[in-house]
Amino acid sequence: MTQIILVYTVLFRMIAGLGFYGLGFNVGNLTGSIFLNNVVSGAAEFPVFLVCVASSKIGRKSPNIGSLLFGSASLIACALMYVFIDVDGKL
Repeated sequence: MTQIILVYTVLFRMIAGLGFYGLGFNVGNLTGSIFLNNVVSGAAEFPVFLVCVASSKIGRKSPNIGSLLFGSASLIACALMYVFIDVDGKL
């Protein structure tokens, strides 16, 4: 059982790290000011820091579950927007 938890933890951290690396690497390709994009990217990571600090008080299970549910809902919403919205922005 401990080995299974270890494998899941390693895979989860690897996927999360690759996601953050991809987002940070692509900030330069966004339209607008590269400096403003970096500030917005850094500001988006600040709530994550607060959740990490709070997780030391409330445990790791509930913030982990909450972030996975939020990420899943965001991905489903993006997929639905891609399917149902035209290139012109019309339904």
